[in-house]
Formats: sequence, C-alpha cells, structure tokens
Amino acid sequence: MAKTPTGIPTDPPLTSKGVEQSKELAEYLSKIEPPVERIYSSPFYRCLQTLKPFSDKLFEEGKAKGRIRIDRGIG
Repeated sequence: MAKTPTGIPTDPPLTSKGVEQSKELAEYLSKIEPPVERIYSSPFYRCLQTLKPFSDKLFEEGKAKGRIRIDRGIG
C-alpha cells in the first residue's frame, strides 16, 4: 500500500488527474455569483487538496477573509 501524507491509509492524496480537476474547479468557483465567501471542508487530505487552488485564489484576491474551515462532521 502506498504511503499517505497523513499516515492514515484511508486518507490518500489526489491523483494527477484529481489535481488538474481541482484547478478546473477553482476556475469555475471563482466565477460563480454570488461569490463564495466562506469555505468548509472535511479534514481529509484529498478534500483539502481539492480546495487549495480555489482558496489560494480567493484569499489572495481579497474576496474572502480567513481560511478553509475544517468541519470534522463532514466526511
């Protein structure tokens, strides 16, 4: 079994295809109306990886304050 970033076998990283899809998702989410103001995520690594391109763009552009809010009840 491949090693995972968190050391938890059920918490694998995204595949290269998943990374590309996360970038596509970031582009889509950055254009929707009304704009996203807050991001909630499961604590699983691949969920956070999926949101990273969008959150980087959102917070860099000043469209939202803060960071991704982790909710252990999601997932």
